[in-house]
Amino acid sequence: MAKVVNGKTVTSGQMDKVVNGKTTTEDKSLLKKIYQSIQQETSTPIETKIIGKVPTWLKGNLLRNGPGKFEIGEDRVDHFFDGLSFLHRFIIEEGGKVKYQGRFLRSDIYEKALKHQRLTFNGFGTPARHPDPCKTLFQRIFSFFKIELPDNCNVNWLKVGDEYYTMTETPLIKKMNVDKLDVLDTVNLEKIVGVHTATAHPHVGHDGTVYNLGTAMSRQCKYCIIKVPPSNNQNEGEDAISTASILSSIPASSYTPTYYHSFGITENYIVFVEQPLHINMFKVFFGRLLNKPMSHCMNYYPDAKVRFHLIRRDDGTVVETRYLADAFFCFHHCNAYETSDGKHVVIDMCCFDDDAVMMRATMESIRRGDLNVEDCWVRRFVLPLGNQTKVGENLVTMAGSEASAKLNNDGSFHCVPEQLCDINLELPQVNYADYNGRDYTYLYGVGGTMQTLHKVNVKTHQVQTWSSPGCFPSEPIFVGAPTKESEDDGVILSCVTNLADDKEPPYLLVLDARTFKEIARAVIPVPVSTFGIHGIFV
Repeated sequence: MAKVVNGKTVTSGQMDKVVNGKTTTEDKSLLKKIYQSIQQETSTPIETKIIGKVPTWLKGNLLRNGPGKFEIGEDRVDHFFDGLSFLHRFIIEEGGKVKYQGRFLRSDIYEKALKHQRLTFNGFGTPARHPDPCKTLFQRIFSFFKIELPDNCNVNWLKVGDEYYTMTETPLIKKMNVDKLDVLDTVNLEKIVGVHTATAHPHVGHDGTVYNLGTAMSRQCKYCIIKVPPSNNQNEGEDAISTASILSSIPASSYTPTYYHSFGITENYIVFVEQPLHINMFKVFFGRLLNKPMSHCMNYYPDAKVRFHLIRRDDGTVVETRYLADAFFCFHHCNAYETSDGKHVVIDMCCFDDDAVMMRATMESIRRGDLNVEDCWVRRFVLPLGNQTKVGENLVTMAGSEASAKLNNDGSFHCVPEQLCDINLELPQVNYADYNGRDYTYLYGVGGTMQTLHKVNVKTHQVQTWSSPGCFPSEPIFVGAPTKESEDDGVILSCVTNLADDKEPPYLLVLDARTFKEIARAVIPVPVSTFGIHGIFV
């Protein structure tokens, strides 16, 4: 299969040599530098140096989030997910000027860590090195009987109306002053809707309604669809998130709840995938006594089935049909939609065969330079809708699809996906404003060695690629042009950590989304690593 790399067409064999081969020793050495970078705060926005030309129509804020501090005093975090949050803001002004601003998130655990120069929190993969100095002995004993989660909101941003929030996978959300990158308040979803986890990937419907997914931990755990009405429905002085309610709840299929990082949405449905990586609540409780982090309380079951749940957006009704698939692990949904004939729901996901990527994200692995997603593939599942009675026959009638769904004797469907391209891809993005939840053509993401950006035509399977020696791009964000002449009429924005040599600064990359060619860089004149996780453009 031919592909386009930096504007040039290459064969699959050439592609392996150019961008998709195994990580070299040199690449691994560069990768380690990312986590040794000094994050220099810039509380006041500073000018960047523009190379090329930023489109004159592009105006707004690119907000990025991710782990940015891995050492506190003599302590080190053990897992990438536990790095203290560092926030990036690119202010793109009229006339193609770009300013940069970066600050650590002033979470409670950040303030305590800096004050006492040690780790006092129990993270996803990092046990607390020391007891919390702010707690009495009685408070510490009592805390063993309660799940306490850190407020290190280091994964994503959310905009609801005029309000901005930073998020992680706990119910604690930070309301932000976006101009100062400062915390205004902490919102606790557990107190509002009773959930103990929540994704950092909410969906915003085309009417402004925000949907999220959380788990309520109890003897019978359940998954809750969280709904936040459009911001114009809130009372004066009321936080937008405080108006959240539960649209629907689904009992967990097992006594141990599944782990999930994201979910899908279509015009009429919420798509939730119950996968075989489970949180063992027995281990969670005793892990508190033994000072074990959450990652030690998770079990992957390779012989278990994945279950797809469809929930109607209008009234929260859960579709009773059981859609099953062989085991896989997924962080990120790409997109989902219903076919025009109303017969299928299409779900595109970045899939791993197991949960090994979790261990590759430990700091021990990263310091060896082993972080990659070379076992992540874009797969499409197609779920048939309506009453079906033909046992054993493939009921996917979607034109051109290689996916299948066969009715079993027990009334469930066994779903087998098709692979949408032959390159590895993670951190997927689409033209969210116009095509999220709708039939789409173009998918963008980061390549397997974390050194490439890809654009995939999910209909023709053609792949276009950008790369630059020694550079590690972040999640690509699509921003549509006002002309909207096509789905890919716009630009791709990606923060790039440049490690070509020690003197090369990081930059904001601007690609023409149609040609996937570089049109500008906004070079940051201070030492920071922009290798974060997620962000938004507003």
